[in-house]
Amino acid sequence: MQEQLTEKNTDFDPAHLLSEFNQQYSRIMSSLMNTQPSADVSQFSIRLGTLFAKAALNNANDLNNLMQVQLKALSKYAALGDYIVKKSQGIDVAPAIQPKSDDGRFRSSEWHADVNNPETSNSTLWFDALKQSYLIGSEYLQGFFQQTDGLTSEEKRKLDFYSDQVVNAFAPTNFLQTNPDALKATRDSKGENLLNGLRNLADDLEAGKSVKMVDDDAFELGRNIAVSPGKVIARNRMAELIQYAPSTET
Repeated sequence: MQEQLTEKNTDFDPAHLLSEFNQQYSRIMSSLMNTQPSADVSQFSIRLGTLFAKAALNNANDLNNLMQVQLKALSKYAALGDYIVKKSQGIDVAPAIQPKSDDGRFRSSEWHADVNNPETSNSTLWFDALKQSYLIGSEYLQGFFQQTDGLTSEEKRKLDFYSDQVVNAFAPTNFLQTNPDALKATRDSKGENLLNGLRNLADDLEAGKSVKMVDDDAFELGRNIAVSPGKVIARNRMAELIQYAPSTET
């Protein structure tokens, strides 16, 4: 597989790659044009927008909390500015904010400015500053909504969940231009990684799905899907647990 990829990259053809991009893009747009949002999706969007608006209005009326959250964010942005200036001068200094220990999005060395490496210091400082700016903004937004009063416990739970989704959606790791790992993969594969992603998305949309989470061809009846008699022994809103009867003596 690696030999095939290397050979393919050696025979790089920009015109063919562009043609393939246009073809997959046309497939995607055609599928989207033929897809109508369901009434459930529309109603959900309205309810979610109403919830965020209610939380924002409640917070706007709580000037003390709003001021505290804003001052905290401004203080960290000021620290980030100082960090950028000192790092650009070759001075080693602690970052204004660090990702959480379980956040694997920024583990690559490209996200951490290295003043001892002149060849990469400028690019890594850019990505490092972008990472910290995003983390500060995320912390501000989440703090803004987490301190919301006047909501029921169910509304707060939903607000916490969906605000996390919004924050995660805008992470710089999700965009090619702001993800050094994705840029490197694109350079190394000469764009094949992007083309493969477009093909997968086009296939998913044409199959009537948004984005498949599993490979439909990975399962085969009798090989990795049980065919012996079974029954549901536990069920909740998220899943069912099925117990299959053994087909051999145990």
